[in-house]
Amino acid sequence: SGNSQASEVKNLTFGYSGSPLVNIQTYTTHTPMELEPISHFNSDNAVKLAAVCAVGGGGCSGLEFGKSNNSMLLDKAAQCTNEGYAASCPSGYVLDYTKPCIYNKSYYKCRVCSHTCPAGSLNNCSSTQVLTATTSNDCLETCYQCRDKTCAEGGYTASLTSCQNGTAFSFANKTCYKDVSDKTCEDGGYKSDVPTNNVCTAVTYCNKICHKDCYQPACEEGGYKSAVPTNNVCTDVTYYGRTCKKDCKQPTCEDGGYKSGVPNNQVCTPVSYYGRSCYQNCYQPQCTAGGYVSACPTNQIGTSVTYYGRNCYKNCKESVAVGSILYSDMTTSKAIISGKTPIGIVFDTNKRLAVALDQSSSNLIFSRYRTDIPNLENCTSGKPLSCGTDGKANTAAIIAFGKSNSISYPAAEYCYNYTTTGTEEGDWFLPSYVELKSIYNAKSMINATLNLLGKSSLMESYHWTSTEHDSSTSWVLHMNSGYSYYHGKDENENDNDNNNFYYSVRPILAF
Repeated sequence: SGNSQASEVKNLTFGYSGSPLVNIQTYTTHTPMELEPISHFNSDNAVKLAAVCAVGGGGCSGLEFGKSNNSMLLDKAAQCTNEGYAASCPSGYVLDYTKPCIYNKSYYKCRVCSHTCPAGSLNNCSSTQVLTATTSNDCLETCYQCRDKTCAEGGYTASLTSCQNGTAFSFANKTCYKDVSDKTCEDGGYKSDVPTNNVCTAVTYCNKICHKDCYQPACEEGGYKSAVPTNNVCTDVTYYGRTCKKDCKQPTCEDGGYKSGVPNNQVCTPVSYYGRSCYQNCYQPQCTAGGYVSACPTNQIGTSVTYYGRNCYKNCKESVAVGSILYSDMTTSKAIISGKTPIGIVFDTNKRLAVALDQSSSNLIFSRYRTDIPNLENCTSGKPLSCGTDGKANTAAIIAFGKSNSISYPAAEYCYNYTTTGTEEGDWFLPSYVELKSIYNAKSMINATLNLLGKSSLMESYHWTSTEHDSSTSWVLHMNSGYSYYHGKDENENDNDNNNFYYSVRPILAF
């Protein structure tokens, strides 16, 4: 209310797109009036508080504000239109249903329409999508509700099981799989089949029977051998592709055509056959192979010897007889051979012993000491025929002991030092009791030959032997009576009583 009046002119812009449609001037007057409450939008008596006219366009005269008259009734549609509302919008615009006109619910503000599709829809489905429904945006353009294609719609597999293989690639914005196949045993690090000549451990993998820990068995696992044992022969057998050996054995000599041992009375050539000492080329040797003869030449005799079952002979010599002359070339003869030198008379044809043509010219004692000779047997009474029988060995023992102990043994030394043509020191020796007994037994034939050669007969006196009785005495034999006894080594009796109790020494020789 108030009495003052004022007017205000404003330039206004009106239009849908923001560009000026008309320039209008508004006049505001202040007229005192009483305002009473009215029912909103529902009073025909509503006071018209303002009017609008286009300046210069006419219709602006006679503007008056009144009350309770028809001209003052509110035109709701016009009012909405006047206030920029509309029942429809031009192309490119749409009613904004969030902004209705308060005078008429059929009028709304216009806004620029949105080409954006509602949430959950798209302007178009892509090549990786499938259309499921359509809708529209507020520009009344068709919008599409889409979903991504499934792997199956592309003919692919969406996922793999733990027992499948496939090639992963992107399809419809998803990871899909193609070339899908069941895993093989090899995918698990196993083998689908047992390799040739192998054995394996069975294992289940992805519902398949697979194989692992495969290997080619050694011959020994089959009870065979990988190689032929030393000195054996075997039969070949194939075991899981390997050439193995079975039934191995060491062949006998006979398997090779040889002999396991030397046959009786034969000699063979040794040969090694698979580690065995075998023999081949066996034969019975002839006597000559052993240095013998099958028979001694005519008028010769020899020592019979068995050689590999053969009766052979060795040391074949001219046949000798007791009383034969022994010559310096070690041949014998009953007769005197001109040009040959006799050195003895044969008295033992088996041992081939001869007695010297001469004997000591003086009485000799056995020793100056009654000392036991260690290497001589002590042949007590009753034993001289079987004890200390080798005169040559006895003499050598006496001489050696005497030299090492500076003791003289005259009887043995005379014989040891005795030499002839064809012999040397040490060849002749003091006879043993047994050998002297053989001389006594053959003395008649010996004396006959000695006489033939112009030599003296054997002295019929006591003769020393090389057979020891004990440390003090040695055996002696009387060449006349054949009587024997043991006598003191250092004694020699003279023939004072004409009993011929003197002691002779006669050497003998083995030829």
